[in-house]
Order: sequence, then structure tokens, then C-alpha cells
Amino acid sequence: MQINDSTKATVFKSEGLYKSDSILKSSKNINISSFKKKQSSFNNSIYYNYSTNTLIENGYIGSEKIEYELKEFKISWTLLNENKMINNFSVYKAECLLFGRLWTAWYTTEIPFQVGPYKFNGLPGLILEITDSKNEYSFSILEVSRQKLDAMNFSNFKSVNYEFFRKLKNNLKNNPYSSIPNFDLLEGSVKDKILEQFKIQQKLNNNPL
Repeated sequence: MQINDSTKATVFKSEGLYKSDSILKSSKNINISSFKKKQSSFNNSIYYNYSTNTLIENGYIGSEKIEYELKEFKISWTLLNENKMINNFSVYKAECLLFGRLWTAWYTTEIPFQVGPYKFNGLPGLILEITDSKNEYSFSILEVSRQKLDAMNFSNFKSVNYEFFRKLKNNLKNNPYSSIPNFDLLEGSVKDKILEQFKIQQKLNNNPL
């Protein structure tokens, strides 16, 4: 995850996407190195502007590059009177209900950015750790550093609304071969390899946020 205080924006990516390219070139950037994820096959990018509370998620659905935008994306938090230390930072506890789950977050006011991993934001400091109550999803900070990074590029993505974005993802899940041109004309061995890859991907995606 990267934070750019000049543009008041953050970008959260999967580890694979993070390694494959770089984003947000600025001497004021803070790089949150490899927010550790548990049981996640997340492969999209999430851009959040914390001055306007605007969230954009983009990625591939099948072979198409798709993105959606949510304005005034806010989370209702309950701040709790508990604290501990994480990576030499003093952190405080908070809870929220989001994506049908109860989440517990630990944030630090020592890094005064009201952001965090994935789509989490709105606490009085940077979220260093957040876990759902079933312990199925967990994000933990590994390192904080300052870096100069390349400019963000969201070009060539087709913009749709959130409802249509979810519909496309569900359609692909229910009919994964629809994104492959002339699938029925492929050789049997090629079909078998594709089917096996889809089975693996469906196992990774059996518990989505």
C-alpha cells in the first residue's frame, strides 16, 4: 500500500501487482510494505482519495479491464479504550461492521493518515492491523518506509457502476468460460488445463469479501 500526501490518495494492491509495477511518485510518499493478507486471492487495485472519500477499484474480469467508483465511501467505527504496541507503534482498538463481518482494527495516531489496507479508512490514524471476527481475513503491517515511486496509471479501464461490477464478477464465477473466445472449439487437452485452472481459482475465491 502507498500513501501520497500530496494528492491525498492511497493505493492498495495485491502482492503480485505490487511487485509487478510501482505507483504514486512523490518524495512525500509513505510505502506500507506488504500488508500481510490471510486467505485472500485479491488481484485488483484500490485507489482511495481521503480528501473526498472517493474509492475506485479496478482489475480484470475475464479479459476485460473494469473499474467502478464509489463517492462518499465512509465507515462507521466504534473506538474502544484499549491499546497495545505493534512494531514499536502505540496502537488503539476500534471495531466496525463491513462486508457482513465484524472487524477489529488497531490504528496509530503516530502516523496521522486516516487510511488502511484494502477499503478500510476513517480512523484517527493509520490502521496497522485489522482482522475479522472469524479470523478468515487478516491484514498486518510489515514495514513503513518513504520512497519515490512512479505515477499511478488507471488508463484503459472501462468504467461501470458498482452494481454492474458485481454482476460481471458473479456472471464470470457462474460461467467462467464465457470470457474465453471460441472455448467450445478448443482441443480437449487445452480445455482440461483451462478447467483445472478455473477450479483452482474458484477454491481461492470461495470466501470473498
